[in-house]
Amino acid sequence: MVNYPNILLIGGNARNSGKTSLACEIIRKFSFDMPIIGLKVTRMKPDEGSFHGAHSMQEDSSFFEETDIEGKKDTSRMLKAGAKRVFYLCVMEERLIEAMDKLNAIIPVGSLLVCESRSLRNYLEPGVFILMMRETSHGEGKDMTGFIKDADFVSGSGNSLAGIAEIVSHISLKDLAWRFE
Repeated sequence: MVNYPNILLIGGNARNSGKTSLACEIIRKFSFDMPIIGLKVTRMKPDEGSFHGAHSMQEDSSFFEETDIEGKKDTSRMLKAGAKRVFYLCVMEERLIEAMDKLNAIIPVGSLLVCESRSLRNYLEPGVFILMMRETSHGEGKDMTGFIKDADFVSGSGNSLAGIAEIVSHISLKDLAWRFE
């Protein structure tokens, strides 16, 4: 597994667990000192095409840079929070590393990334990995057993502002590497 200390990874067990809110607060705090790149990665399975949008399954990845600072999408929120650039990647799992290589080719070496993705944790060792958990209805949440053991911090506070502020207070940067203290 490749080590990426410049990536802060945020995953979650369900939608609306506070992942984007946390990403935006981290970007807001650190973008004054360093340029931060935001990234949202969605892993798409063959039977999920309609859930993630109108993608032809012959396309195994969709990659774009967000430019709409006033939009309602999560990527727009990251841009508005202060990210220098924000990218969205929707990719079949078997193409995840290839798609990340494509991203690495266009961003400056050593860039700091705040990334919303649980699935990337299977392929890389980030500087910090935070899991945002919320109570779910039966069958709604994902099995998080493997991810919980790898997390630097697991939050059950969801998207409460106090909970997010507490998490952000433990995050720091040293030598272009994210830390959780």
